[in-house]
Amino acid sequence: MDGKKVTRKRRFVFHGYFSLFLSLTILTAGLIWIIYGDLPAQYYLPASFGVIVVIGIVAFYILDKKIQF
Repeated sequence: MDGKKVTRKRRFVFHGYFSLFLSLTILTAGLIWIIYGDLPAQYYLPASFGVIVVIGIVAFYILDKKIQF
């Protein structure tokens, strides 16, 4: 290999997780609705932001994951 490091470009591969992302969206909306109904007003914004961040991290992990064939 002549001492050269072989690098491969990382390509974005979408695996078609539309139903999973729809489920995550419905889950996010449900959790925010529960937070809005149960928590006092001063906790609504930080708690809903936390839910959105966590669901975003999960969605990013799913998109970034490669499926090994």
